[in-house]
Amino acid sequence: LVHELPGLIRAMQLEAGIEALESHARHVVFASDMIRLRTEADCLARPWSRPVILPQGPYLQESVTAFSAKEDAAREVRRRLDLPDKATFVIGAGYGDHRKAPDIFCRWALEAARRDSNLHFLWIGGLSREMQAACEAILAASGRLAGRVHLLGFSHDIALFLKGAAALALCARE
Repeated sequence: LVHELPGLIRAMQLEAGIEALESHARHVVFASDMIRLRTEADCLARPWSRPVILPQGPYLQESVTAFSAKEDAAREVRRRLDLPDKATFVIGAGYGDHRKAPDIFCRWALEAARRDSNLHFLWIGGLSREMQAACEAILAASGRLAGRVHLLGFSHDIALFLKGAAALALCARE
């Protein structure tokens, strides 16, 4: 399964693995046609001989819900996190390393929070040391707005957050 773009493949020095996949795999599965095309052009330098496109989609089926259940989920998240009743929240999720860019999420969140007093931002996922330090520095410099960005750490159960969120922010660098 190839779901990374060329920049990360190069950064992690995985080019030999790409060649090995092409040479030895019966099929190489891609999360999207765009990823297949980009890795062909930038990593393999020729078309893949046996590509298969299988979009990943939501892996937590319990997070897919009826719109009517959204407000109940949002109310429960507000209760758990002691957020104001009028709070609208945006989530970012995943292991927060350089690639996933929780630092960009924090900067973006603070700017949006300046513009809308009801917005709160939740990052669900552990942070690398580098990103933990970067996020803490960004939030420390923001004064009172820091209370509108919540770094919640790793959780096995993010379905409720997905159900109740107003939006999902994808701030990845690639």
